[in-house]
Order: sequence, then structure tokens, then C-alpha cells
Amino acid sequence: MSAGFYHLRLAGVSHYQEALAGCSEGEPVRLFHEPDNPHDQLALRVESRWGELIGYVPRANWLRRAIFQDGRGVAASIAGIGRGAAGFLGAVISIAITDDDIGLRSYFPDREPPPPPPGGYRFWVDGPSAAEACERSAA
Repeated sequence: MSAGFYHLRLAGVSHYQEALAGCSEGEPVRLFHEPDNPHDQLALRVESRWGELIGYVPRANWLRRAIFQDGRGVAASIAGIGRGAAGFLGAVISIAITDDDIGLRSYFPDREPPPPPPGGYRFWVDGPSAAEACERSAA
């Protein structure tokens, strides 16, 4: 991927309207992996600078490959907030690809996130199963 900024429309924002209403353009946001998300084990949540969930990176998006397979990180900010035809606020974030680590968050507010799989997430996504990895490391 070339250097520069990329824009991405957040998914799931209709569930986080109050948190999104407290945000403004230019505000930095952080991305976190939610490995215990019951809908998507590769879910990438987007949080405001106050740590409030404002949406998710869409499931079918190139950014997931950059993070999970290429081991890249991101720096991001809110590029725009507006109302859609349904009346809900929506958001577009501006992303720069970096080498920063992506943090972990649990989907469940009262739990800690599960530990990363052996070998890290890149290994987990396109490597052998965890059981095979443990067998190899024991040999």
C-alpha cells in the first residue's frame, strides 16, 4: 500500500448515536480488535478520544487485511460526520497506515479481552491452527 490517507465509512453507527453526537471532525479515534465479538472474531471497533464506541470497520474491508495479515497499524481521525437518509448520524474516518500496534478490547464491558493466539494475530489468520502451532513449539 502506498503512503497516504484513506477514507472509510464506519458500520454499526446507528447503535452508537449518542457517542457519535459528542464527536467532531478532526478528532482522533483509535481502533481496537474485539476477538470475543460473537458476530465477528476479527471485528475492529472504533472508539472516540474519550474511549466510547462509535462504530466498526466494515467486515468486507481492505483494512482488515492490512492489520491482521500484513501486521500493520493505523492512525485515524474523524474526517466527517453527517446525517443519512434514515436520519441517523454517520461517520467517515481518515486513516494513515502505520506500524503501531492495534490494541485489544473485549466485546463484553465487564470482561477483559482474551489473550492473543499463539504467534499473534497475523499467524492466527493465515498460519496453521493453534493446536498445530503448540505441537510444533513443543517439538
